[in-house]
Amino acid sequence: MRLKTFSKGMLQRVGVAQALIHDPSVVFLDEPMSGLDPIGRREIREVILALRAEGKTVFMNTHILSDVEMICDRVAIIVKGSIRKQGSLRELVGEGECATRIVVEGLSVEAAESLESGLGARLRAAGDRIAIEVDSKAVEAVLRVVLSSGASVVSLHRLHPSLEDVFMAAVREAEGER
Repeated sequence: MRLKTFSKGMLQRVGVAQALIHDPSVVFLDEPMSGLDPIGRREIREVILALRAEGKTVFMNTHILSDVEMICDRVAIIVKGSIRKQGSLRELVGEGECATRIVVEGLSVEAAESLESGLGARLRAAGDRIAIEVDSKAVEAVLRVVLSSGASVVSLHRLHPSLEDVFMAAVREAEGER
């Protein structure tokens, strides 16, 4: 059977197999999940994670940042041929400001106004609930206002920046340097 008769996904699998056939200690993969269906993406991801677990070094080039977040422990962001940011995933996504989203029920109008004007919270109606976004430093003060008003907390979630957020900031920085 000739390779040219294979689908793009099958060709991707063959390419990864060719890269691994001699059991290298360092592997370079260029867009290894391009053209794969969800099952193929999972299979290739598991292969890459297994290689890492074996102590092999895997360099992966991709534009799919969610794949990077699931697989990589170190990242370099390249914009226009220059490394703009690099480090562990935790270092990179930890660079942005962290906010918190608190979803509440039964918040009075007065309490909502107090949160917006006094604490700089951003409120958004979500059905019969209110989603409150606030800088993480102000969470305790927001909770005091919410609970003292008789409202109840439905959920509280810290909002961390994604790798896409970090990438877009690096692109904006590069464009600002022109």
